[in-house]
Amino acid sequence: MSIDEVKQIIASSNFNPDLKNRLVLLLPRLGKYTLVGLGKEVSRGDTLIIADYIVFLWENFANLLEELKNSRNNSAENLLKLLAENKSKNNGEDEIYALSLVLDIRLLVYSKQVKLTASQYEKLLNYEIWLFPELPQEEVLFLLNTHILYLSQKFNLTLGVQAVVYKNDWDYKKNFPQVFISALIANREMIGNNPIFEFEDKTKLQTVGNWLNDYIQESVSGSEHKTGSIERIIYMQRNGNAQRLAENEKKSLSEIFRLYDWLRNGESSEEEKGAIPALQPVLKNPVRKEDLVPVDMQKILQGKQQDREGTRPVALTNEAPKSVVDIDQKLEELSKKVKKRLEK
Repeated sequence: MSIDEVKQIIASSNFNPDLKNRLVLLLPRLGKYTLVGLGKEVSRGDTLIIADYIVFLWENFANLLEELKNSRNNSAENLLKLLAENKSKNNGEDEIYALSLVLDIRLLVYSKQVKLTASQYEKLLNYEIWLFPELPQEEVLFLLNTHILYLSQKFNLTLGVQAVVYKNDWDYKKNFPQVFISALIANREMIGNNPIFEFEDKTKLQTVGNWLNDYIQESVSGSEHKTGSIERIIYMQRNGNAQRLAENEKKSLSEIFRLYDWLRNGESSEEEKGAIPALQPVLKNPVRKEDLVPVDMQKILQGKQQDREGTRPVALTNEAPKSVVDIDQKLEELSKKVKKRLEK
């Protein structure tokens, strides 16, 4: 979505002229994702009642982006404070609003336009993981290509990717797994301290991509052969390269292989189909609140499977009809809340 397109959305909205002018002025200061996020919010019909708050929020986003680019004092701390406040409020919409800001900042960090400490960058990634099923495809691919080892420490890779794929219906696109597999093969993160040995004592770097290629070459006989749990076990137990890894490295590598196997097998994988009804929570170590994902991934996966099989149950209820909501009263209450929020 371009600046001109967002300008058109703003011009067509029912926002008052002053708010429209403020939004147009801040557009050049926004990044790719905050720009798209603003366009989507303004185009929603129900956004008018919180128009002041939307303008206030995106002006804050623009200010934060500018402060971070200019390395102003406390800019990173202000960002982390905003993210922490969003998590504590447990407000889904505010979390998504801030996600657009996080994605823009992550882009700026990666392009070296913004500097964050390792700890600050980790908190940025944790926020993305917190909302993993809400990420755009290009960001999921980026994380698989550059931070898959970190992801593997946070949640079950296969179930996490299944959740975001199914939630966004990416699996209906032709050859959808190929872009994900390509991201894995191109991953240059290192697993282990020793190079991978090939035939005739040739070696190659122990990157995620090279490990995958080694697994594929050793396990697959013919392009139609599909790897799975048996091939993974055989490789991890018998392959000399894999045997030299530490236990935690073996665990991460096995998870990456499992994700690859699901992507390659697609819907024909009986192993994955059978696992869906009995999925465990995605996160392995839900110790810290910042690691918790506020999305029921098991429900997403179960619903997707039921949709495919036509077995999703219809919700029935014997409850008495609820009383009619007074819309005007609700709007008035919401307006008061927004005003109080802006006054803080």
